[in-house]
Amino acid sequence: LAIPALPRSPRWLVQQGRLHEALKTLQRFRASEALAKEELDEIVEEQRKARILGDPRWAEMLRGRIGKLLLLGVMLQMLQQLVGMNAIMYFGPRIFASLGQDANKFQTITNAFNFLATIPALFLADRCGRRSLLRHSAAGMVLACLAIAFLGRACLLQATDGTY
Repeated sequence: LAIPALPRSPRWLVQQGRLHEALKTLQRFRASEALAKEELDEIVEEQRKARILGDPRWAEMLRGRIGKLLLLGVMLQMLQQLVGMNAIMYFGPRIFASLGQDANKFQTITNAFNFLATIPALFLADRCGRRSLLRHSAAGMVLACLAIAFLGRACLLQATDGTY
């Protein structure tokens, strides 16, 4: 509902040649007109330098530091999906019911734990650093996935026709 009230990006306005509007936008969010003008000058200079360099090529995203950051982002998204939390969130009631448990109770516990675990992560990200938090979280995800796999396998009952 509030998106239409958001101002246009000053960088986008500069790209479109609308410097006066960009300055007005910056003045709304900066402590003084001088700070807004200084930032506008920096944006204009960055745009000038970008024009000199020309349009980037898609292949540039796969090289150097940008390529490593792109690979990291892709891998993090893959790991997030492969962990299977979405499956637990969406199919949790069915999974818990098939294990003979109270589906709603265990789904509520799972959701509450997921929500409550986010709060310390927010504070730890700033205190310990994102890299350290990522490494420890990845190790925790591996352990959790192994625990779910072993518990799931141990709890499966073999049907009379040989299927699980």
